[in-house]
Amino acid sequence: MQEQVIAVSLLVVESILLIATIILLLLTKREWKMREKALKSLQDTIRVLTRQQYFSTVMEALRSAKKEVKAIVTGTYPRDEDQMVFDELLKCIKEASLKGVKLQYLMPKGKDKLAVGSKFVNSGAEVRYHDGLIVYDLRYMVVDGELIVLGLPEKVGEVEPTRVGHLVRSETLANLLISHFDRYWETSIEYREYLRRAVDEIRKAEPGASRQLIAAYLRVNEEDLEQVEESQK
Repeated sequence: MQEQVIAVSLLVVESILLIATIILLLLTKREWKMREKALKSLQDTIRVLTRQQYFSTVMEALRSAKKEVKAIVTGTYPRDEDQMVFDELLKCIKEASLKGVKLQYLMPKGKDKLAVGSKFVNSGAEVRYHDGLIVYDLRYMVVDGELIVLGLPEKVGEVEPTRVGHLVRSETLANLLISHFDRYWETSIEYREYLRRAVDEIRKAEPGASRQLIAAYLRVNEEDLEQVEESQK
């Protein structure tokens, strides 16, 4: 029993140190004075989550959202064993959108990221892509400027699934992450524009490729391609 308590204590300490490191990387000179306050807030509010708890918490946070959600995710299409969870996530996004919540998702660039982007957009979220975005070892979601869900893979790697997460209620950390998010959002490319560029590249390489074939290759809705083609006329 004592060994378990020590193990849990070490895990919490490591988690706090990891998030503290993240904060230090995000801080600008102007924000440096907020460091001590943010670290103290983290120590008081951090909660460690398993993989299952992480996704449950993400969906609970989406259901509780009243104004806005800002998230940076890998955009990796779910594995077969995660399909049910992914479908439930899309349902939560749609429900939040119907309530008037503004949902913004940032993903790294890559044609393989368009599939998840398509699902999110058609569920009511805004999706953009950025070539300078690195989410290999951190994925996060900020809800209503105060609740943060951080996701971490077991090891560094973009395609590595989230294995553990942290739930933090801290306006200080939320503001830092929102500032980080907004800097990328302002210089990112919107989903349909990125899809248009991807389609143009495919048509140059395969001029005879049909809309159905391209949609199947990119795993996006044909309606998305139709809208892209209409906008080019």
